[in-house]
Amino acid sequence: MMSVARIARALLLTGLLSLTGAAGVAAQTSWVGGEVKLNLRRGPSTEYKIIGSVSSEEPVTVLDSQDGWTQVRLENGQEGWIPGGYLSSEPPAAIRAERLETEARSLRDRLATSETEAERLRSENQSLSAAETEQRERITALTTENHELRALVRWREWITGASILAIGMIVGALLRRRSGRRRSDRLRL
Repeated sequence: MMSVARIARALLLTGLLSLTGAAGVAAQTSWVGGEVKLNLRRGPSTEYKIIGSVSSEEPVTVLDSQDGWTQVRLENGQEGWIPGGYLSSEPPAAIRAERLETEARSLRDRLATSETEAERLRSENQSLSAAETEQRERITALTTENHELRALVRWREWITGASILAIGMIVGALLRRRSGRRRSDRLRL
């Protein structure tokens, strides 16, 4: 037997379906509400032959609605009529729970993948930070060494120039002494 709540819901759905008309319910996926199994008939009355049944966990596509009956198409393509007021736009709790479990599994998998990726990125970041620090220290050392080498090259240039000047002065003095010319006190104009 049906409870008062189910009867009220069935009457409410019947009223809503009759108010919305056939255009409002066309091509809408619905489920049989409650824990019932409905006969699927060839036409919109109990006088038509039963061609199958629809349970609460089977999705159906609403095709038409008239005189308190709803024409539906099952997932296997079979079409027929069921009494109006038993359809719900929400899937049954078991189907919703299964969908939520599937979604939860998917989200857990994505979370695990994200955590693994985050750990990999943290590790990579640490190694890159260490490499960057090492490279900065190396650049600083090379810059210092470069400045020292440039300074050393300049000192060599200065020393080389001074040495050439000194050697030139010594050679000049020696050549002057050897030439044998004496210096005269006279001025020549």
